Amino acid sequence: MEIKSGLSPHRSRSVYKKFKTEILFMKFDQFSVKSWGLLLTKVPMKLLCVFFMLALSIPFSYSCEMVTSQFEEGASVTKYAPRPGKGPTTSEQVLILPPTGGENVTDRGLARSLCRRGHLVIIFNYLQLPEVSIDLSIHDQTNRKLLDLIDRYLTLEARQTTIIGSSLGGIYASMIFSAAQNNNPQWPGFRFIKNLVTIAAGGSLADVLGYSTQEAVIVQRARRFKEYNFKTVKEYTAALNQAIELDPIRNSKPSKNVLVYASTNDPVVPSFTQVNLAKAYGQRPRMIKGLGHAGTIAYVLFAKAQEISSFI
Repeated sequence: MEIKSGLSPHRSRSVYKKFKTEILFMKFDQFSVKSWGLLLTKVPMKLLCVFFMLALSIPFSYSCEMVTSQFEEGASVTKYAPRPGKGPTTSEQVLILPPTGGENVTDRGLARSLCRRGHLVIIFNYLQLPEVSIDLSIHDQTNRKLLDLIDRYLTLEARQTTIIGSSLGGIYASMIFSAAQNNNPQWPGFRFIKNLVTIAAGGSLADVLGYSTQEAVIVQRARRFKEYNFKTVKEYTAALNQAIELDPIRNSKPSKNVLVYASTNDPVVPSFTQVNLAKAYGQRPRMIKGLGHAGTIAYVLFAKAQEISSFI
């Protein structure tokens, strides 16, 4: 598969150096879903990760600067800010919640791509869920801790905010957006939330926990079935719905400020939950065909930066 850079062989060496990083990342936008499917299924994952890490190691000094700082104990932020005079900028910010709490290569790829398009981008590294717990109330306890943390951050960094999340990060982002829709007085900082973008995130949370094939979730589900004598998944999800107050679907309202990317082939965050999340906001999901959970996240974060930038 050949991807043309658009650089004429007659261009000077200095022009090539100036634009080589831009061309490298623009080519991701030209990948079709089919091409990504071939890449993600035919290339060994370790080799693919090395490729992405090498690509992202190229500095964006011509347009952005990156700073990582501690916010509170157990939480840090990585900020990507457009350099003054190096392109369009906005007074708003983009807040990215990573899939499992800590930033990874795909989050950094999206942050850099949005930054070079003029957006101030924050990757928020947060506390993760415990691996396994039989306590059904643990989800609301953990959710509240994170929402309190984001509320404090938004109160300090008071800007109109687009919140983006993938997988678990997208579920958290949906909870935050839904709380903002309802002007929940517990979190006054959420008044700055303007838009929501989710990738491979679903709802209800009970359905995700009831049907996910993620290893830790399966172990947790088995232990809870044994502890509480659940006979069916339906019984289990009903009990979870009773225990979980902070659910993205239950508290949502239709909104035009929501963009949902969903996978047609995702057993980790089951595809039907991703579609249900979009419906809860009155939106039709952008379906990514032929890719699983990780593949969908990688494809969207690398190939849809321009679409996301235009949306926000």
